Amino acid sequence: MKISVFLAAKGKGTDDRRMRQVCFRVREGASDLRVRSGLLANEDYWDGSIPGYRRMTKLPKGEINGLNKKIQDITVLIHEQFSENRDGSWLRGLVSNYLENGTENWVTSVSSLSVETPGSDKDCFIEQFRSFISGRKISKGRLCSMRGTLKKLERYQEYKRQIEGRKGFTLYLDTLTAEDMQDIWDYIMDEHIHYSAYPDFYGKFTFVSGKVPVPLSHNFMTSVYRHIRSFLNWAVKHGLTTNERWRGFSVKNEVYGTPVYLTIEERDRILDTDLSHFPRLERHRDMFIFQCMVGCRIGDLYGFTTDNIRDGFLEYYPHKTICHDGMDYNSRLCRVPLNDKAKALLAKYCGTCGKALFPCLNKIFYNEDIKVVAMIAGVTRTVVVQDPKTREMVERPIYLEVTSHTARKTFIANLYRLVKDPGLIASMTGHAENSKAFRHYRSICDEMKNELITMID
Repeated sequence: MKISVFLAAKGKGTDDRRMRQVCFRVREGASDLRVRSGLLANEDYWDGSIPGYRRMTKLPKGEINGLNKKIQDITVLIHEQFSENRDGSWLRGLVSNYLENGTENWVTSVSSLSVETPGSDKDCFIEQFRSFISGRKISKGRLCSMRGTLKKLERYQEYKRQIEGRKGFTLYLDTLTAEDMQDIWDYIMDEHIHYSAYPDFYGKFTFVSGKVPVPLSHNFMTSVYRHIRSFLNWAVKHGLTTNERWRGFSVKNEVYGTPVYLTIEERDRILDTDLSHFPRLERHRDMFIFQCMVGCRIGDLYGFTTDNIRDGFLEYYPHKTICHDGMDYNSRLCRVPLNDKAKALLAKYCGTCGKALFPCLNKIFYNEDIKVVAMIAGVTRTVVVQDPKTREMVERPIYLEVTSHTARKTFIANLYRLVKDPGLIASMTGHAENSKAFRHYRSICDEMKNELITMID
């Protein structure tokens, strides 16, 4: 079924030439039903891709939201009640009945067809999104991330039902609009505020490892949006829906600052710092430096055993590329030669923690501890970084920016300064040579620019 919403060609029923009636058209098989709703919209602010008023207009917010909500409600109602034997009089009656009786009648009508518990209706957006995730051959990390997006959508749907009082509210593929996408975006961005305002409501949900809603950065929200867009593109491609009105909503790409990494001198200064009186800091320092030597992610480091060491090389398949079913569909083996410093660190802990390379007992403290270690070592130079919330560039001492991923950046950036061979480095990090993520690490430093200039001197 295809539902179209558009403005009438002429301003019938009003003296204002800019005002047009909102029309609905329903097509399914041989059925082609149309109706002028009686709703009036200013054509200067109309956006057919939503459909409805654009949010950023000079009109009052209440007027924008009021019209768009009525259009959305009628669209959902058509979707719920349409069948092959419906005719034009049914459509006129449905629209007229909704406009005359208001939201209460709409809630009553839809609640008999929509469910109160998200995910129990096999045709609803959330249930289809859940099926989409379960059938994807993706890494465990990406699967966990997409499940997080699914949980946000579940909370959004329940919030509309229980807090806003729209008891029959259900997301559907065939009725999803750009306005809905904007509303989902706004809800997720403000969820930390809702969490504080409605503790009883959010008490019904389980949050992984105590990760309750917090203010989110634009970059994080972009990843959430891409999860949803990926699903919607898949749904259209596989014929689950022909509705593409949601494409009217878009977001700006992520913005990243220049990657922050340690110089070789700073790395060695941290390694040479005496931490013998602080065993936990010393152990986490050694793990961090080993990461700097091999370029692995922290998740991989936790899983390394003596079986990963072969003939002086560290060999492993990056955890991020291994599918949640245990299969490695990318088959990108990382094989990194161990230098003398890396070998010395392994020898230091050999036999102290079974087959594991390091005694990884305090994962929760790792990132904080390496910041302390960098500060004790005197690694305090000022760097310019982007604030993830405000997206403003700010100056901060580098030790405050050090995380487990800084080790990976340190490995890549320092190697690239020396060899400038992305393919060779990618073979040791697991990146695709031309991947966007890998390009992010390859910051071009002033030293490299000077080298290029001397070539034409």
